[in-house]
Amino acid sequence: MDEDQIEERLAALVEGTNNDLDWAWEKYHEKLELAKERAGEGVTEDTLAPAAIQMVRGELVKGSRTGGPVEEVNILSIGQSGVQSWNDGDGGKKDVLIAYGVVNPEDDPAGLGVFICDSADGVDVYNWKDKFGTLDTLTGYFQVDESDELSGVYVLRTSDEARVEVDDDDMSMADRRDYLHNFVEDKAEIATIAESLSVTNSDGYAAEFGADVKRMVVTVVDWYAGDGFNTYTVLDDSVVDAAELGDDVVSDRGRTPGMTIWCPDEFFKYGNDSQLEIYGTITRGDDGQISMNACGVFPLTPFDQDEQTSGDSTTESNVSEQSI
Repeated sequence: MDEDQIEERLAALVEGTNNDLDWAWEKYHEKLELAKERAGEGVTEDTLAPAAIQMVRGELVKGSRTGGPVEEVNILSIGQSGVQSWNDGDGGKKDVLIAYGVVNPEDDPAGLGVFICDSADGVDVYNWKDKFGTLDTLTGYFQVDESDELSGVYVLRTSDEARVEVDDDDMSMADRRDYLHNFVEDKAEIATIAESLSVTNSDGYAAEFGADVKRMVVTVVDWYAGDGFNTYTVLDDSVVDAAELGDDVVSDRGRTPGMTIWCPDEFFKYGNDSQLEIYGTITRGDDGQISMNACGVFPLTPFDQDEQTSGDSTTESNVSEQSI
């Protein structure tokens, strides 16, 4: 990436904001130095430039916060992708929760929303994380903006007046799921998974913090609980012969043929043979392999991990089936 390309990206970031290009370049060089320190020796500036630009974008997101008014919105939660550590702009760190759901702003049509919940606003992000369960109904108070990257998507940010409350809605789980399908319509299938990739921005990252949410209905064939990460290996009805799955789906390191789903701890409790509806972003990595980063899981026919070891199948004695 040459200097003109970097300047073009930076100019696009600050367009329509209170910041100018000089500010963007200053932040870019600051973030680039941070990236170099973390990457170590041998990594070129050209390789780190997209990451530095994305960090500048993060500064703009943080800088857009005010203590101003928030809007009440009804939320059908999809879930959350975990708590991230962001630079706080003063040389320190802060916790930020990224969550997803369907929202219905007062004067605008309903749509998918991505929630940026910032501990610098006084948000207890770990408490809020527990509230964003799949198909939970909430009432929230956020600053609401339309996405610049995705049509029909809202970006909801916290301020010092933001809050989230659990809503005792009498809508059935089946009705909630059907309603959510109006906004995450097409079911992705492993056989044609390359046609269902989530949108990325110009820097190659998931657009609008992963708000292009996809859904899959899958069966768990293996699972692995890692130190700070977890994975499901899954198949679906589109797969006739798992042995024929391509290298873009099956990892060389995989013990069992199938697609990899990266999953937060809160949704990682289902064992082999579980049928799940999983929501998240579907992306292709630098190695060409396609995987999903889950932000929500709804169990259709769940089996407990507690009665399995990874790689074992279940029996009828330990299934807990949910009727929908």
